[in-house]
Amino acid sequence: MHVKAPFSPVGLLEGLTRARRIVGALCVACLTMLPVQLFGQDLEYALVVGETGYSLADLERRPQITFTTLTIFEDEALVFSGPSLRGLLVENGLADEAIVAHGLDGYAAVVPPELVNDNYPIIATRINGKRFGPRRKGPLWIVFPFDRFTPLQNAQLYNVSVWQLQRIDGEG
Repeated sequence: MHVKAPFSPVGLLEGLTRARRIVGALCVACLTMLPVQLFGQDLEYALVVGETGYSLADLERRPQITFTTLTIFEDEALVFSGPSLRGLLVENGLADEAIVAHGLDGYAAVVPPELVNDNYPIIATRINGKRFGPRRKGPLWIVFPFDRFTPLQNAQLYNVSVWQLQRIDGEG
């Protein structure tokens, strides 16, 4: 005869904690494997600008801009490198208009054209020479050389520095 164990809050918590760990591990595995489609969007591309898709390799084959800057997220200066955002906007007919940058987490920011020039921001594909994943705001992040600006200017720049960047559209 099978005897059911009495209810135990500790046992319940242990079971929930174990389930949370399993679900968390599955979520991380899913994010790192990136299925072919998510919400109907083709994930063959790391970034879609207008109607054009770019793989991470496409972005890294473009001329790279590198600069060192401090961010509010780290205690030390980091070396960021990646292609010019402006170059991609020119190529897609979006250079002279406000754009909307969309992150994987649903965050979107309007980037006015006066914040974009040939040297910055970049779409960072590497930090300190290495690719970086979602835990470090990657694999793509709009980054400015923040320490070249005043704190007031930086407030605006941080608002448009979309991490986990996946799509850029014209605002109109």
